Amino acid sequence: MNEIKERMMILIKNASDNNLDIIESKEKNIVYQLTITKSQKINVYEDVSTINLGKYEEVLRRIYCINDNLSLIILKVDYYPNDTLIPIVGYEVFHPVNTSKLDLKYCDNYTIKLNIPALAEENKLFKYDPKSDFYNDDCFSYTTENGTDILIDDRKQEYMDKNLSLCEKKCEYIEYNITTKKSSCECFVKNEMELISEIINEPNKLSSNFEEKGISSSGNSNIDSIKCTKVLFSSDGLKTNISSYILFLFIGYFLFSILLFIKCGYSLLEMDIQDINFQKKI
Repeated sequence: MNEIKERMMILIKNASDNNLDIIESKEKNIVYQLTITKSQKINVYEDVSTINLGKYEEVLRRIYCINDNLSLIILKVDYYPNDTLIPIVGYEVFHPVNTSKLDLKYCDNYTIKLNIPALAEENKLFKYDPKSDFYNDDCFSYTTENGTDILIDDRKQEYMDKNLSLCEKKCEYIEYNITTKKSSCECFVKNEMELISEIINEPNKLSSNFEEKGISSSGNSNIDSIKCTKVLFSSDGLKTNISSYILFLFIGYFLFSILLFIKCGYSLLEMDIQDINFQKKI
């Protein structure tokens, strides 16, 4: 345990009111926060995560006989690994009167809400949502920087390879707030705060949301192509597909040929038919 956490543990034991709200950072990638449940619900902290215990708080109050007028004390740490877009959040909850640590094992089936600072391209938020059409709709067209399309399987693989998830493992992505620059995640409760060393050595820190279905999803490419015909002939599909312009060129040439035949070719054809009939009579 480092000196910042030790100092905050001393503050917890000496807490005499519910006005605790202290943020300290030892290094740029580790932020400790000593706070209370009330502050976490009403305050928006820049570049610091917030936690809402939801129904889980009610269960803890009932089990530990805590008055509803008293806020629970929370010791929270945000650790920013070098390979993720979000910090990994650890937390411990303490009794507001006797400052004892509360056991978080009572609500394994409940979830809490985390609002986490996230580095996201706000014009491409669909890339961070594993439930978006980008990862689930074969007809969702997307052009890469190289001007090529990318298959759904490759999109999912890129999501995991580049750690595009805006939530930790055992969490479900809800949304990204453009105003606060934070992602909202619904997560299962952690029974204990992880050590920084454990987080660093954990290869699967983030939620992929592809595990149950697996990466494979393509199916029959011919059927997929037929299914996306409506996209091809939509206004956007026609405008962005080069083949559409070639098709329009052929249609235009065909219509021009018809008009030219009606105006000039029909009379010539009629004259040829008359000549043929005349030759037959001779």
